[in-house]
Amino acid sequence: MANVDASFGFRPVAADGNGGSRIKLGRYAIAAAEGTDLFRGDPVLIAGTSVLDELTGTYVPTVARAGTSGYVTGVIVDFEPQTDESLTYKTDATTERFILVADDPYQLFEVQADGSLAVTDIGNTADIIFTNAGSTVTGQSGAELDTADIGTGNQLVIEGITMKPKRNDLDSANPVALVRFNLHQKRYTTGV
Repeated sequence: MANVDASFGFRPVAADGNGGSRIKLGRYAIAAAEGTDLFRGDPVLIAGTSVLDELTGTYVPTVARAGTSGYVTGVIVDFEPQTDESLTYKTDATTERFILVADDPYQLFEVQADGSLAVTDIGNTADIIFTNAGSTVTGQSGAELDTADIGTGNQLVIEGITMKPKRNDLDSANPVALVRFNLHQKRYTTGV
């Protein structure tokens, strides 16, 4: 049966190794001047600046959307509301937002592939691709696993395929893979 073609970005599912099934979240900020649209499920990296959280009196590191190559710090899980009407995404270059990011270097994620995967791709590497824009209706990312550079890209390691029905057929396009970040910024010893 064909897979559903509905990208959702990256969704944390479990932690690899001794972490069990916990999902570790870090608090970060998106600077008011950030002009790139950001959504739940978008991979991000520390931008090398911080903003003052006036409620707590602490400085919170800022993040920007990760590219289609290079390091990643984690994935946006949610946006902290500022008001009852706050959006669950950021598409303007004027509003500062605080976010929760799944930032454990050993975190596993589900992500839809933008093409087909084979059993022999498990254990291989790949990069991220932004084929689809994030949704201002659902607040969900459109990021996917780039199948064009399996074995040559190096942002992700493909750990397996989801067990969810209509999402795990390797005989059709767009299966959902289980991945972890190979190039994780928190394992990068020289900083940002």
